[in-house]
Amino acid sequence: DISVLIPCYNQSKYVKTAVSSCLKQTQKPKQVLVLLMDNDSYNIKSELESMSDIVKCYCEPQMNVCKARTYLAEKCKTDWLIFLDADDFILRDFIKKLDESDAAVVCPNHINLTSKELTLNINELQIESGTTSQNLTSLMHRDVFFNIGLKEEFCLGGEDFDFWLSLWEKKKWKIDYIKDVYYIYVIKTLDISDGLSLSHTEDFYNKLFTCLSYHKKLLLEGVEYSPFLKDKLKEKWALETSTKEALYK
Repeated sequence: DISVLIPCYNQSKYVKTAVSSCLKQTQKPKQVLVLLMDNDSYNIKSELESMSDIVKCYCEPQMNVCKARTYLAEKCKTDWLIFLDADDFILRDFIKKLDESDAAVVCPNHINLTSKELTLNINELQIESGTTSQNLTSLMHRDVFFNIGLKEEFCLGGEDFDFWLSLWEKKKWKIDYIKDVYYIYVIKTLDISDGLSLSHTEDFYNKLFTCLSYHKKLLLEGVEYSPFLKDKLKEKWALETSTKEALYK
């Protein structure tokens, strides 16, 4: 059995689409748990829960994404879980195809979609590839999540990358990457009033850089990581030092 866990802060106008994409799966999840953390989201609790008996919503004050995901994982009654951002959504065979793997962690591919492109046909979009998803939208056993955990010092700027790098460092679980399974990663213009992430700010990249430096041994060994991350860090590294090796002396 699999549960989908959706933290929602200031994303009330998107979260119904996220929940609906879970309910339309060819292999339905056992639970869809949604953590609502703002007044507009509180107001749609009944509407969300009326969509299906498997949808359960919790209303709590705002908390950071690390605490929100952990909160939902603790509420989850299944051994397997998938985290989904409230403004993203999954395609119909997402759960079924990931569940076919025998790995403890199964990573999908993703399609980047701007808010202005939401009406485009999926086949018209450029598909991004990498070694992990942009975030924790992957199938994993709950023991993996609680063993690795999310470091709050990297919250809103590297907590997801830290999770993946910590997972690789431990070399304890089988990890599978399914390139032909997709979720939709919606990219919106940064609007603080809309409660969006800091993913385009200097603070985000500073935290991301600190996160990667924390895992310097793994990176210097040549582990493959997201092209998105490589491109952003090239400029940062160039400002700090002429080589990666010098950076870590």
